[in-house]
Amino acid sequence: MRVIFIVYVVFFIGCSQRYITNSIDNSMASMAGNEPPSTFKFLNHNDSNEAKFNFKKFELLLPLAKADDWISMGGWYGASSSRYFWDRLDIQPAEYKGGSWVSYYFMTNVSTRDYDTYDEAVQRGDVKYLKSIGEGKHVIYIKRYGKENYPCIVSRKSAKIGKKIQTYTCYKYSPDKRKVTQVHLRFVSTFVPNTPAEYRNLKYKYNLDNLILRANRTLDSLYIKDNW
Repeated sequence: MRVIFIVYVVFFIGCSQRYITNSIDNSMASMAGNEPPSTFKFLNHNDSNEAKFNFKKFELLLPLAKADDWISMGGWYGASSSRYFWDRLDIQPAEYKGGSWVSYYFMTNVSTRDYDTYDEAVQRGDVKYLKSIGEGKHVIYIKRYGKENYPCIVSRKSAKIGKKIQTYTCYKYSPDKRKVTQVHLRFVSTFVPNTPAEYRNLKYKYNLDNLILRANRTLDSLYIKDNW
C-alpha cells in the first residue's frame, strides 16, 4: 500500500506518474481561503484503492473504487488543503457553472477543541440530547468505527432536490479529557431531475446507499492521532 502524507498541503510521497497526476485547480481556491489546494486524479481503480492518505491529525483509506468508475464517470479526482479534503466522481454539463448532473463524493475535515458537555452526551450515547440541539434533528444513531473504536455520530438528510448526505462525526479524547479531536466525514450523492437520458441509469449505480457500502473501508481504516 502506498502512503500519501498530507501536512497543510498535499505531498505525494514516492508516487510515480502512472500512479497519480497532480495539478492546481483555481476554481477551488475560494474554498481554501488564501491557500490554494493541491488537486489529484487517480488513473485507475487499483491506484485509488491502494492509496492511504496520511494527514497531520488522522489517516484513512478512500471509498472503494471500481474499474467501471473510469468508464461511466471519468474516474476519481479530488483536492486537499489544511482545512479540508475531498474525493469525487461526477458528470458535468459542457457549460459547467459550478454544478453537476450526477455527483458522488466524499469530504472530510478535522478540528481540535476543548472537551465540553456535548462530548459527555456523545460518550454516554445520549441520542435524545443530541437530537435536541443544533442540527441534531438529523442524527440517526451513535456507533463506533475506526481502528480505536471511536464514538461517531451518524446523521442523514436531503439537502435539496436530488441531493442526499450522510455524515459521520468521530471523536477522540485526550487522556485528561480536556481536548477532543473530531473528524467529520461527509458522503454525498446528487442526481438532478433534468439529467440527460444517456446518464439516467447512473442513479441506480451511484446513489448514497451504494456510496456508504463503498465507504466501509474508509470508516474501518480511520485512525485519529494523539496530536493535541
